[in-house]
Amino acid sequence: MKSYRWRRPQTAEPSPTLSSLLAESVDVALADQTQTFRRPHFLQTAVYVAASAVVLVAFLFAFVSGGWNLISLLLAVAELVLLFVHGTPVLVNVTRILTISPEGIESRDIFARRSIPWWEVQRILSAEDLSRFRAEGIRSRLTVNTSAHSPEVRAAIYRVLRSHLSRYQRELQPWPQGALLIRFAKANGLGIGLFAAAMMLTALVGPSVLPQGNVLGLRCAYASDYLREKYRLPDRLGCVVLRVNEGTGAYRAGLREGDMIVRVEGVPITSGPQFTIYWESLEKHTQEFSVVRPHDTNEVTFKVTLGGSGRLPEFRPDDPYFYYLRARGADDSSQAIRDFTKAIELAPDFDLAYVYRGALYTEANVPDLATADFNKAIELDPRLSEAYRERAWLHIRFAEHEAAQGDAERAIELDGCAGGFETYNYDCHLNHLYRSMALGERGDPDNLRSAVEDAKKAAAFYPGRPRSYYLAAYYLASLEQIEEAKNYAARYLESAAQFGEPGNLIDWAQRLVSGSGFPDRGGDVVSSEKLEPSALFVETSADNDIDPNGEPTITLVAFSDKRTAEAPDSARYLTPDRQYLWAYFEFDNAAKVRSIYWEWTQNSSINSAADMQNWPGTNKGHAWLRLENRLPNENSENKLLLRFDEDVPVETPFHLRKDPYVGPLTFYDDAAGTRPILFYSGEPAQLYMTLEYIGALPKTGLAWFAEKDGAQIASDVIEVSDSGKLIVPLALPAGLRPGLVDLRIYLDGALVRNAALAVAPSEIVASPPFDGFQIGLEPDNAGSITKVTKEISRNTPAFRYFVGRFHMPEGSSVTIRWLRNGTPLSFIADTIRSGDNGTSLNGAVQGTDGQLEPGEYQVVVTLDTQPVYADVVIVT
Repeated sequence: MKSYRWRRPQTAEPSPTLSSLLAESVDVALADQTQTFRRPHFLQTAVYVAASAVVLVAFLFAFVSGGWNLISLLLAVAELVLLFVHGTPVLVNVTRILTISPEGIESRDIFARRSIPWWEVQRILSAEDLSRFRAEGIRSRLTVNTSAHSPEVRAAIYRVLRSHLSRYQRELQPWPQGALLIRFAKANGLGIGLFAAAMMLTALVGPSVLPQGNVLGLRCAYASDYLREKYRLPDRLGCVVLRVNEGTGAYRAGLREGDMIVRVEGVPITSGPQFTIYWESLEKHTQEFSVVRPHDTNEVTFKVTLGGSGRLPEFRPDDPYFYYLRARGADDSSQAIRDFTKAIELAPDFDLAYVYRGALYTEANVPDLATADFNKAIELDPRLSEAYRERAWLHIRFAEHEAAQGDAERAIELDGCAGGFETYNYDCHLNHLYRSMALGERGDPDNLRSAVEDAKKAAAFYPGRPRSYYLAAYYLASLEQIEEAKNYAARYLESAAQFGEPGNLIDWAQRLVSGSGFPDRGGDVVSSEKLEPSALFVETSADNDIDPNGEPTITLVAFSDKRTAEAPDSARYLTPDRQYLWAYFEFDNAAKVRSIYWEWTQNSSINSAADMQNWPGTNKGHAWLRLENRLPNENSENKLLLRFDEDVPVETPFHLRKDPYVGPLTFYDDAAGTRPILFYSGEPAQLYMTLEYIGALPKTGLAWFAEKDGAQIASDVIEVSDSGKLIVPLALPAGLRPGLVDLRIYLDGALVRNAALAVAPSEIVASPPFDGFQIGLEPDNAGSITKVTKEISRNTPAFRYFVGRFHMPEGSSVTIRWLRNGTPLSFIADTIRSGDNGTSLNGAVQGTDGQLEPGEYQVVVTLDTQPVYADVVIVT
């Protein structure tokens, strides 16, 4: 009889990882032979292809038959699940061949053949799960996806790579991976592309069931004198078409450049902004447009069915409309100003270009340039209500209330607001809104009552916009008419969040409605109660100090996630998963201050929180400022600028981060970090480096590694107890020979920062070839850098460097070369010869298309061929 014994179930071997592989010894013999790796799982691929084809065909049939329903939706999800489970593009994986030989690395598939020789390889990065690696060379890089291979084959691939790297005294390095969704999209680009192609095929097969898009396909602008004269249009309000994209619904309906839109769905059209806001509120797929054609006065009606985006007109460098329209839709105000200026150069009488360039100058707090542009536009077209409206807003921002009232009233007259149509009249809505602000900010009862009436008129002209209800509530509360104020505040809150109203306004309205912001005195506000400003919350100090005894000062700027009764414990950083945060500051001697200006920038971009406000006359105390995070869930480097009147501003940096940040490194020869190193001969061996650490504490640790000539020469752990500036001891071996020392910072096993330190011969250090090297922004008139920094925002067009006076040996030359992420920015380096001794160099590293690309920018300075200086700039 056959007996059976119980056996312990066999457990699968764990998949190899980079960490486990690095713990193994290197088999140097593997580098002597050529190794070829092919993907062996043909049966698995065939099953996947068959299943994917069946699901795709079923989806096409179900979609054409019934459109989007439960069955077609489930089939589409199934197709995407197959793509995700498979993990890599089918056709590429079936044919990919990876060859690693003594000459280099080669990857072939049906689309391309890529290779990189070993002599060019500077380093190889590997994912922790050995799913992919990237070989980075001097001029190129090669990325290979190995996730489709079995665990045994993957381990063999990376063992061979280590064997070859060991010959060059190098090692595999960790490669931090992005989010899973991004990796999936990259890995399955082909499959997703095929699926998208199938969707387009479905649109051709079943156009009756496939939606055709919701694009109108035109751009129009206020009917100013310039446009009416150019197209011989009648003197009436409307929106003149400047561009129609071929193939769109507007183009197919017959709308063309020069047509003036005067009505849409029976509602009068008065300007470009009014047309845009009203049109975006429509839900009908086919709309009725009433238009006046050029050289005509009669109205023509068109039925416009929305469709695809069509094709843009060909670019003409002499077309002012191109620059005007690009500026109107630009996010970058600096670029928009340049485009408006170009449009004005091409068409000096283009009045609207002056108006909207002036509006950008207003937001940038350059009132002189804004005023000049508005005045020029009014000179060109004295009946241009858009110019008066924008100039009124300029006056409001700078507390010129009488001038603002005059311009708002002129716009009301020109737009025919008295007896004009209501409900969708956005221009008259703004006119009365601005007049309400101009009156209400004066504060006396008569003007407050007039401000309330204008706010109510603004609400009647466009009931769906919330700001008019806020103004009515605010000024009614100032008149102590609290119950009516609460009603308007409740109306405001109905749609405030939907329209993205500032959080401080919403907060004020909520407190008014709930009663938490005012004492319970029968619904009345006592005479001493001061309404809080719409953006700033100022409180007097407890000692009731009312007399200034010196210059106004702003101190103790701190940030917090919430407003508190006491001074907050200043957070060094906050997570970006929030819409708002609070800034707290203390002040003194401010009784005679007229105004306070603040500017909140995120990644060097000033958002709409930049503002100026009249100061309430409080001498000493503290204030809270609510700031909006315009980059939710994104890492950002931020700065708050505060300024009384024209005093020197106070700037405070602050980070919003979801993961820790390690700043650039600076080297010193003293433990206090007061003597930065310019030239280093290898002595002393004990150095120090500083870095900024912002964010949660490391999970497994923060460490530094020093390498020279491809070999590790030193390393140590960096102790971190809190966010802030760290001074780290750096013990290097004695007697280092001249060359470059590469410093690498690893956070939780991932490389997060690089730095470089040049070791120069002692005779060069004793007689250095130049006096100094500065990096930063804003050069002064003498060429030096006034804002020295090695942390630059990607929104910056360039950063600068200044090299002090040269005094090289006769016949020598200094070469300055910049690299980004290890790749030279240019094949031509800056070279200064001994004949230029006594001079200085003021250089710049320029971005592309007006912006720097993110990354680590390393500079290496050599005397003849000997490195003598190196540094790294971080662009985030």
